[in-house]
Amino acid sequence: MSNSFGLTTWLWLMLAGACGATARYGLSRWVHSLSFGKIGLLALENGPVSTLLVNLVGCFLFGILASLLSGRFPNQEGLKVALLVGFIGAFTTFSTYIQDGWLLSRSHQWFGLGLYLLLSNMTGFLLLWLGHQLGKLLAQHWPFP
Repeated sequence: MSNSFGLTTWLWLMLAGACGATARYGLSRWVHSLSFGKIGLLALENGPVSTLLVNLVGCFLFGILASLLSGRFPNQEGLKVALLVGFIGAFTTFSTYIQDGWLLSRSHQWFGLGLYLLLSNMTGFLLLWLGHQLGKLLAQHWPFP
């Protein structure tokens, strides 16, 4: 992948975005198939647990990729765009996160809303930080040229 933002970069961005969206949908379907989407205080008909999980995994992956790419591939701007903007951007679900919070508030599930927002933000921040730490380690000990 080149450093310029030419046609090749746009094509990689679109492909990575399609992969991220597919991964998000697959993970969400899998979580719902395990009935984790309807647990306890976060119970909605289509509960936000899958959105929470996708966002937390996305935070962790973003941290890993951002640090790894900056440490090992600092001049590969196209690769960063494809993976961080394309894949992670399509994989994470902030607008769905806000909609799920809205639905919790509309159904007056205030404790569930507070818990959902707290878990999403605090755990997401922690996982992003952990991802950065792991990405830095991977960048230092990357076994491939």
